[in-house]
Amino acid sequence: MSRDLTGILSYLEFDEVKPFFAVELLFETGTSIGTATTSLTASINASQTTLAVESVAGLFSDGTVTIGSEEISYTGITDLTLTGLTRGINSTTAASHSDNATVTGNTILSAPLYFWTGIGDTTIDGITYTGTGNLMQISSIKETAEIQAAGANLTLSGIPADMLSLALSVPYQGRIGKIKFGLIDADNNLLELESAFNMLLESGIDIGLENVEQSNVLVDMFVGYMDQMNIDESAETSIISLSLESKLLDLDRPVIRRYNNESQKAVFPNDKAFEFLNDLQGKDLSWGRSTQSNSNSSNVPSGFTGDR
Repeated sequence: MSRDLTGILSYLEFDEVKPFFAVELLFETGTSIGTATTSLTASINASQTTLAVESVAGLFSDGTVTIGSEEISYTGITDLTLTGLTRGINSTTAASHSDNATVTGNTILSAPLYFWTGIGDTTIDGITYTGTGNLMQISSIKETAEIQAAGANLTLSGIPADMLSLALSVPYQGRIGKIKFGLIDADNNLLELESAFNMLLESGIDIGLENVEQSNVLVDMFVGYMDQMNIDESAETSIISLSLESKLLDLDRPVIRRYNNESQKAVFPNDKAFEFLNDLQGKDLSWGRSTQSNSNSSNVPSGFTGDR
């Protein structure tokens, strides 16, 4: 017996309730994956305090860029324009720059990716989930009566260049990937999970539309490990397909840990719990009280007839 959970939940849509899915890909944080680079879309003189650029992908909301030999700090980004410029910082000289000049920004660092199937960004528990709409497809997630290590697949299309860099540059295999489920009402307010899942399990249960704690908004449908990532890059778009394997596969992997000193110190170098374990093998240990041949032998507890 099996049920397709994603199929069931995707049809759970009424006038006041809409389902959505959220995906968390927990890449390693802080690994350099490249440098944000763009170009000018208009020439500038040596005193101009705004920069119009082709793209702001990967740029910090405020920071420093370099054009030629000039370093320029900026305090904000409005659409495709860097604002609040301070020209010629760090002992460089402000200069004029032509249209299409290369603009080099900050180093791009890896970080976890968070998506949801709605439109626009939404924040849950302090985490901002990027809206993907129909650009993210989630495979069927099966629930069976038997214990099976069933995986899942994600497909993301229209991928920006910085995400491609993340896929190509950062080790991802074995990192945690999560697929979650939630509900919103007609006004895009997040709904409480417990009420929503009561409705799935027991027909007739109402869904409360009152304000809810954000920690109760999402429930885990699948938690596993990132396995294989395939990239199909064309002139028009890029598509990333990512397979997630079940954590149940851990049960099939051989355990290489042993109850000995070497294995223990490989994980805890200062732990001496098993240091004398080998010396104890075959050693006679006295347990209890030895029998006495003198008059005190009557004090020996019953059952103790010698060294134990």
